[in-house]
Amino acid sequence: PWEWKGGVVRASHMPKMDLVGTADPYAVLEMGGRSEKTKTVKGTLDPVWEEEFRFQVGDESEDLVITLMDWDRMSKDEVIGTVRVPSRDYMRRSYAGTFPVVKPNSSKVLVGHDGAPSTITLSLSSSLPKAPG
Repeated sequence: PWEWKGGVVRASHMPKMDLVGTADPYAVLEMGGRSEKTKTVKGTLDPVWEEEFRFQVGDESEDLVITLMDWDRMSKDEVIGTVRVPSRDYMRRSYAGTFPVVKPNSSKVLVGHDGAPSTITLSLSSSLPKAPG
């Protein structure tokens, strides 16, 4: 298996999700049947996480799927949008970049509160595990 390491750096240009005109975003990363979650950053449309996650990847064709969520105190958390990072973008190399966020159940890029496309910035790398010894 490969070891995948990814940093969720930040998101920008998020849409307003709450009545007060902000959002309480967090990101859920899914790969190979496993998921991890960033902390929730309350009251912002441009969250900064700077969190790192590690996954063991058994199949080189496994894509990374990130779902941006809006935390809600009184109701179910809402999906803001999603990002699918093809394995070719991170397998066997390092990659850092900004990816467009798409609307839930769509292929259309999400537009933020300021009219700009919503994005997420990631830092990705993968490597073969080190042999014992």
